[in-house]
Amino acid sequence: MFDARTHTLIADGLDLVALTMDRKAEAARWRCGTEQEVAQRIAVVVEALTWLGTPYHDRGTLKGVGVDCAMLPALVYPAAGVIPPPTIPKYDRTWFLHRNEALYRDIVLQHAKPIDQDRAKPADLVLWPLGRQLAHGAIIVDPGWPEVVHALFEAGRVQRDRVDQLGDNRTGARFFSHWPPP
Repeated sequence: MFDARTHTLIADGLDLVALTMDRKAEAARWRCGTEQEVAQRIAVVVEALTWLGTPYHDRGTLKGVGVDCAMLPALVYPAAGVIPPPTIPKYDRTWFLHRNEALYRDIVLQHAKPIDQDRAKPADLVLWPLGRQLAHGAIIVDPGWPEVVHALFEAGRVQRDRVDQLGDNRTGARFFSHWPPP
């Protein structure tokens, strides 16, 4: 059965695979330290792309059924074999409006380190402030920042966007990477 969303995803995935057949070339293009790092980054990007079109659902955890912007990376990175599944405490959908606790950031810091924007590469994570906290997350995809995959409440689904073309206020972004700088 032909599915336009899946066809697009496969086309994106094949394009990505075609670009990454030579891991040494990709290591240079993505400014990565090792071929293993490139392989892990590719796995993250490809896994993130498989979530495209999944409906937005608070605390959802099922591909094609529902996910939010916090659970998306919490599911993508383990599925790609980069980190173990993180423990995510129960959270209210508006936690970031009335709490001082940096819940999202603190979980990210268990598996990644802050980096400068100019060091951000495909498969790194970006968080934006909403309310009082960093509360919206996205995975950077190929060709790199500002291209992301994220579960966007306003769109009602997981989608691929260029952040600089969203037309809303996405200032205050913070970048994180699981991998050490080269």
